Amino acid sequence: MAFMFFAEAELDVCLIECGMGGRDDATNVFDDKLLAVITNISLDHTKELGETIEEIKENKEGIIKNNCPVVYAGTMGSIEEINQETAIRAAEELQKQGFKLKKYIDEGIAETYWPGRMETICEEPLFIIDGAHNPGAVLKLRDYIDLHFTNKTITFIMGVLADKDFAEEANIIGKIYTITPNNSRGLSANKLSDVFSEYNENVVATKSIEEAVESAVEDCKANESDMIIAFGSLSILRDIKEAANKILNS
Repeated sequence: MAFMFFAEAELDVCLIECGMGGRDDATNVFDDKLLAVITNISLDHTKELGETIEEIKENKEGIIKNNCPVVYAGTMGSIEEINQETAIRAAEELQKQGFKLKKYIDEGIAETYWPGRMETICEEPLFIIDGAHNPGAVLKLRDYIDLHFTNKTITFIMGVLADKDFAEEANIIGKIYTITPNNSRGLSANKLSDVFSEYNENVVATKSIEEAVESAVEDCKANESDMIIAFGSLSILRDIKEAANKILNS
């Protein structure tokens, strides 16, 4: 239905995002493409896409067609830096095809706002939310913390869906409150706590998102923590933001 709308609107360019992977995704029905963009690859949706990085890469590369230029995401830098570099390179590739995009690249970078990606929802205490929900994203989050919050004591809140896999990536230094997402696929706070407890002795499974947020805020008020970072499934971020607004403004 979306494709029909795009056709009737006679758009110049459509940016089509794959729902999962690439080769077998429902969006992969175009033989004539201006450009294929392969974003960062990590171990996510392994049941559907493959058990290894190589298998997942091959699946994603299924969107590449004959005579189709390809842009791959970089591997160095923060998530924001990698995404920015990928977008710029994609725009530059379209410029080669005759699209005049130079001024829009500069404007786009200056005006970009991505809710849920290292988004500060409160300054006092400093409270950040991020949609890092797979091992690769959590590693990038750890790199970001090491770079920007080296001397900070951090309290974490985390909730993920049951199909996510975490191993050594769970080795995050700081107190962690685990939560159960309000989602039928949500991994229970207790099971997530069991995973993290192998690497961290300071993990607490909470009964609700509100309890986790309130406990994290109390840690900051008691000077046991300098800041809060809540991360995991994108589906939990709105609930965390609403709980934080309620608790911090009460």
